[in-house]
Amino acid sequence: MKDKKVIFIGVIALVICIVLLATILLLSLLSGMNNTNNTNPPVSTPVSLPVNIIDLTNAPGGRFEYAVIKPDDTIELKNKMNERFIIGLEKREWKSLSWSPDGKLVATLGKSAEDIYDIYIYNIESKTWSTATDYRNFEDGVDQYVWTDNNTILYTQGQAPNRWLHRFNYLSKEILKASNILGNIVSVSPNRNFVVIKDTVSAPEIYDSNGVKLTTVANIRDLETQSPIAFSQVEFFKDSDKILAKTLTNSYYKMNLGDTNAVVTTLPSTYQTLCSLSDNSFGVFDIDGNTLTYATFNSRDDLLNILVEEEFKKPFSINKELSYCINSTAYIKVEFTDLTTKWYKLTNTTLEEDLVLVDNIEIAIIK
Repeated sequence: MKDKKVIFIGVIALVICIVLLATILLLSLLSGMNNTNNTNPPVSTPVSLPVNIIDLTNAPGGRFEYAVIKPDDTIELKNKMNERFIIGLEKREWKSLSWSPDGKLVATLGKSAEDIYDIYIYNIESKTWSTATDYRNFEDGVDQYVWTDNNTILYTQGQAPNRWLHRFNYLSKEILKASNILGNIVSVSPNRNFVVIKDTVSAPEIYDSNGVKLTTVANIRDLETQSPIAFSQVEFFKDSDKILAKTLTNSYYKMNLGDTNAVVTTLPSTYQTLCSLSDNSFGVFDIDGNTLTYATFNSRDDLLNILVEEEFKKPFSINKELSYCINSTAYIKVEFTDLTTKWYKLTNTTLEEDLVLVDNIEIAIIK
């Protein structure tokens, strides 16, 4: 009788185990079905999306126009429809994103060691990262760089008197010391043919796209008065070797590359240049209190044409490094004194907030 009781209990336990196992299997199946039908995948899903879902071809006019450093220190591509694709999850305190002129490569500065930055490049077509420079065992890393053609980067590294302008070739991976310099890259011509370098005391120097020094903008005289001029800022007009230069006393002059005389303009000294719009015009802006004035300056007619005046509720400044122009439209990053930022789009007559660029730390666009 005792043995029968033990057998009965064993059978009951077995049945219970089978029922529990079947229940677990059924719940797992239902869970899998729910996940399959889920239309809101987790945030990490875009990283592993099949390649054919997103077209990574980034030639001018392609799917993605922006390269963005996000607040979590990751990098993604974005377009004007706010479609996104993450290209970098590694966190290196990224900064200074820049497209190659053909839009096939994205370069950026990332930390490779304590206080040392190097250039990293993402290939849009192969979807791979590569390291362009390696200064981990040096005292100084890369601090500035610019693309001068689809495969060439000029970058600065080191401290004077051992500060150099280097030339990097993406295809050969070759790095050459192009010129020994004292200052920093302060501007690049829109066609990327010229790079302007200046330190705090000397005259601006102009280098070609290979990093070879062409001239120093010194010993320039006012065409009318023949008085000597000292320039603090030199910028090139679009698709031209014409220059708009600003003096130490904030007067604007125009001249051609290589000229020894310059012509004074009527552009007010309070205005700042944003970017060249044509071979004769610049987009310029003025900040007076909380009011922003955006205008175009035509050097041929020596005419300032005010397009937009906007008064903000808070004091602000404009980040010139990240602001840019496409055709006749200017995109400006406005930084308010309360540490908030907004992107605005300036057309010929209107200023409107650009919501696509909200919450981005840094933006680079195909020029």
